[in-house]
Amino acid sequence: KKGIVRICTLNARSLQQHYKDLKKDKFIIQSDIICIQESWLEEDLKDSINSFYHYYVHGRSKGITLMTKTKPLYVVPFQSEDCSIRKATYSDFQLLNLYRFASSTNIEQFTAEVLSHLDSKKTTVILTDSNINYLKSPENSFSGSLKSMGFQQMITNPTHILGGLLDQVYFYSPCPEASCKFYKAHSLFWSDH
Repeated sequence: KKGIVRICTLNARSLQQHYKDLKKDKFIIQSDIICIQESWLEEDLKDSINSFYHYYVHGRSKGITLMTKTKPLYVVPFQSEDCSIRKATYSDFQLLNLYRFASSTNIEQFTAEVLSHLDSKKTTVILTDSNINYLKSPENSFSGSLKSMGFQQMITNPTHILGGLLDQVYFYSPCPEASCKFYKAHSLFWSDH
């Protein structure tokens, strides 16, 4: 449907190792945008999924990958000691694909880095493997800062096999007619998320 963007987020735990599994997953492949954390890629994949995705790979420190059918207006990469970020700006919204490293102990620094990439005048979707268990700590500084800005956290059930809610989706829009709906948690046999 016009005006609907299907976005999928997942922790691949090595996209190079599980790329064929991803290509065979009919549910994921229907997405307009696929945000991957822990892709562990140093460079682009050798071929594309159905030849219609543009790839934006950030390979260092386990890395993140953005696959998108529609080419963004621009993509900004960011890397720090705490996280990897891929910010993609489209005509109607901005999207941030985030991976906060499990070794990072500085949630406040991570939060500041993410907030510096936000534009409050744009509809924004943030997809993250934050390595922060939202079920145990829903008012952590990262989630609390986003909530205070008007973001909604869309995921309510555990996303990791050990019961934690590490993977989150945040949505914000200054436009009252814009909306975001969580459709489905889709389990993967090849990931622990």
